[in-house]
Amino acid sequence: MGTALARTWLAADHPLPVWNRTPARAAALAAEGAEAADSAAEAVAANPLVLVCLMDDASVQDVLTGTDLTGKDLVNLTTGTPAQARARAEWARERGARYLDGGDGHEGSAAAGTPAAVGRTPRSGPPRRRGGGRRRPRRRTGRAFGTLRRPPRRGRGARRRPSAAAAR
Repeated sequence: MGTALARTWLAADHPLPVWNRTPARAAALAAEGAEAADSAAEAVAANPLVLVCLMDDASVQDVLTGTDLTGKDLVNLTTGTPAQARARAEWARERGARYLDGGDGHEGSAAAGTPAAVGRTPRSGPPRRRGGGRRRPRRRTGRAFGTLRRPPRRGRGARRRPSAAAAR
């Protein structure tokens, strides 16, 4: 799902620093216009909006340990339990970040795998903001996530369209 999201943002001409535990995946996105970072910390430092889409909560912990999250908006699309989401929100707050949990908190919830489904399930409604703090993150995250729901323009001034692979 992370690659599909990245391709959607690239197609909308959003600047996109990327890092992946598998360097070949980041290199493929760099070939499409993303800026490949050498480390997770470098990717986090390059943008106020940090999106993680990993296998489990333990992976999020491993990847983000040692990164400076001060002032960042951390959007976690990793599937986990409600208790893990609450703990991760507290963890982020302790490090100076605002936190948005993008799943519904049930195992397997991110399996929908489509950008339009991010943060939504039949029961959950829109993504929930966890961890308190002011509502300012919506300005930054709203622009980026609005790209995922906006239909492509047609004709003059049209943006590049996502590749067919982004739909997979």
